[in-house]
Amino acid sequence: MTVGIRDATAADIPAVLGVVEDAYRGRSGVRGWTTEEGLVREDRTSATEVRALLADPRSQLLVAVTDERVVGCCAVHPLDDEPDSPVLEFGLFAVDPVRQAGGVGGRLMDAAISWARVQGAPALRLRVLEGRPELEAWYARRGFAPTGRLVPFAGRPGTLVVAGTRMVEMERPLQDASVDSRA
Repeated sequence: MTVGIRDATAADIPAVLGVVEDAYRGRSGVRGWTTEEGLVREDRTSATEVRALLADPRSQLLVAVTDERVVGCCAVHPLDDEPDSPVLEFGLFAVDPVRQAGGVGGRLMDAAISWARVQGAPALRLRVLEGRPELEAWYARRGFAPTGRLVPFAGRPGTLVVAGTRMVEMERPLQDASVDSRA
């Protein structure tokens, strides 16, 4: 089945929310390897957050689509804590658990990297919940390296199953075109 990557629209918001909640919270009953189920007790995102990404001309929200169905998404946007930095944040990255490990995530990441390069960003930064070495390893294979910073959880701290869990910050320089996102 062919998967296309395109800019998200307002009509995609319900599908984006569904894919994100399925991937991060296991809401579909299919548990993907990226789930934070058991680590965080609230929705991963909201329609308000997705609308804000769509409305911000400095941000890009991409969707992966097959047969007109959204099966993945990712966003590139200014850093929340450093909005004037030329480095951009890669986030809201989710793939339908049924389609994980099928190349959809790599295609989304490639498209996000291409967009960030066109914007002139020197690097992409992301954050992974502490204690998720499998995710850190996946991103490392795609050129991201830990910055050495642990930052507070981006959501409401009271929703963490383990209080005080932080996020590992990772960054990928964008000048290095030799790293394949499908690795």
